[in-house]
Amino acid sequence: MSLSTGAVQRLANASSQALHSPRMSESERLRASVADAGVPGCLRADALKHDPPAIGRIGVQGILVAPFMVHAALTGKCKT
Repeated sequence: MSLSTGAVQRLANASSQALHSPRMSESERLRASVADAGVPGCLRADALKHDPPAIGRIGVQGILVAPFMVHAALTGKCKT
């Protein structure tokens, strides 16, 4: 099933979303990459962004995250 460009544009207009996202400037890309590369604090919500809590492909939540928090703190994945 292939859609012509006009059909795709009509679908994008109907969903009220832009077909092409605007490009980020160099400074915006640098700012985003620096913010993403920083080491988060261990008590913040994104503390495990560099070491996500999962056993295999199964994500872990709640109290089961505690060992992952300790591991992240000991390995330097988050700031203590």
